Amino acid sequence: MSQSVLVIKAQVNAEFAEQFNRAGFSLIVAPVMTIHPLFYPPAYVQHCLANSDIIICLSQNAVKQLYYYQGQLNHQAEVWAVGKQTANKLACYLGEVNSPALETSEGLWQCLREKISSGTRITFIKGAGGRDSLMNYLTQKGARLTQLNLYQRLENTSQRAQILKSIEVNQANTAIIGSKDLLDIAITWWPDSLPLKQIIVPSERVALRAQQLGLNRVTVAEGATADRYLAVLQDRKSA
Repeated sequence: MSQSVLVIKAQVNAEFAEQFNRAGFSLIVAPVMTIHPLFYPPAYVQHCLANSDIIICLSQNAVKQLYYYQGQLNHQAEVWAVGKQTANKLACYLGEVNSPALETSEGLWQCLREKISSGTRITFIKGAGGRDSLMNYLTQKGARLTQLNLYQRLENTSQRAQILKSIEVNQANTAIIGSKDLLDIAITWWPDSLPLKQIIVPSERVALRAQQLGLNRVTVAEGATADRYLAVLQDRKSA
């Protein structure tokens, strides 16, 4: 019999869900946020990339939005992505892409810190908001940052009542929550049941926010991939 796990994300792709199914876990998905594209003039996107020393992509959602700018993505920059899956998808648009072994903002910073000097031009391909700590580190090193915010995440208020009614969160003792924004929303949706669950988050930064919200049973997966989350779940299962 499979073990249920609550996953609080904007969306879960089929590959992610299949990895959990093969490992003996069934997902209860709570889409508390929705993704909305943001658009720039294509010439501006081309200008940003062409005038970059380093390009950093922070999510697969950001990669998806590059579809609208095909033909405007020429560059000579060093390209990085947080996570191998994001890097693999980004390579279809930008060529060779690097990714840190530790698939978090902190892991990326460790890879980049010696490459940054005053005036290094860095373009972020990302969603609006988030990753403040990484950008603060880079700014302190003197980097010049440009943000291409290609989407925004909004609370899924239109489906909140339906989600709260249809999802049996009490069927799962564990919840996977992938960002600080998701945490902030989830705790308002399930203020009583969420603090009782084992919480798995991708980074120390998100874990700190969870603790600030009163969630004390928190484990860091050191990355936001299915493999990282499953490693934590398997460790608990065998304990």
